[in-house]
Amino acid sequence: MAITIRRYLFEENGDIKFVPRRTTDALVHEDHALPQYANTRQRIAEIVVENESGRAVQILDAVGRYWSFSERGQLQEDLHRPWALNFSEEKPHGKVVDLQPAIKRREWEREHRWDVMAEDLDRIAGLLRPDLADDGVYVKSIAGAAPKKPPLTSEARSALRDIRPLLFDIEQKLARLSEPALKGLAFEARQVSRDIFDPSCLYAGLAAEADRQREIKARHRTGKGVWYAVLHVFVEDDARSGREVDTVVEACKGQKAAAEAGQRLLAANAYRFSERTSLQVRLYSDLEWPSEGAEALGSSLEYT
Repeated sequence: MAITIRRYLFEENGDIKFVPRRTTDALVHEDHALPQYANTRQRIAEIVVENESGRAVQILDAVGRYWSFSERGQLQEDLHRPWALNFSEEKPHGKVVDLQPAIKRREWEREHRWDVMAEDLDRIAGLLRPDLADDGVYVKSIAGAAPKKPPLTSEARSALRDIRPLLFDIEQKLARLSEPALKGLAFEARQVSRDIFDPSCLYAGLAAEADRQREIKARHRTGKGVWYAVLHVFVEDDARSGREVDTVVEACKGQKAAAEAGQRLLAANAYRFSERTSLQVRLYSDLEWPSEGAEALGSSLEYT
């Protein structure tokens, strides 16, 4: 059994188009475009599907989202950004209740989400299993346009394979340093990068990463700045491996406010907890989310 996420685009004329994973990835990570949807706002249904022997057997969850396209048909939303963003202020003490966070959440949801109705799910179920549908429905996939990618030669692929663990090792070494040590290392690396006899942008990159790691440590030490309370929803398959199927986020001023937001997210989504579905709340500073949160933690998602 496997859990997959499928995306479907609901056109204004009533047609439903399947959005392949490769198309979504190209829209997010490359200069890909869907010219047929230029200057439009389209409804996208993200469907979490349980599969057995390569066939869909159950729809586990469905979320409706809006995608806005530029005049060239490029996606204007960053799909790695929070999916349910709300901005929370630190709460005043006493019996004062601030309704602004709840109001802003509703406004955000009206602008970025739509309700996937039962009839929509019925149509999607027919697309998932046309062999069971009465009318033998058929779904077309979306085709787009993208600039030609330069080939990744075997030499380049081998180099990337060798470089990746080295970069990971550098990141881990920096993460173990103290704030004063990171400050000194960043200064020295910049000096080397400006050396007239040995200039290297690699040292400039090392200095930038040291600065980022030092600022992350400062955020965790002081709790100041913008923080995100992130609720991760995981579904467990037969191999007892969890796949993240949804992410709910609140942006807050300060770590303390983020912790309170995390408690609210858990309470609001407690109904989703089951024998196979688990919930996890984590706090990230704005320097850690979404780069580490959405890309690293969300990498366990299986898209089709």
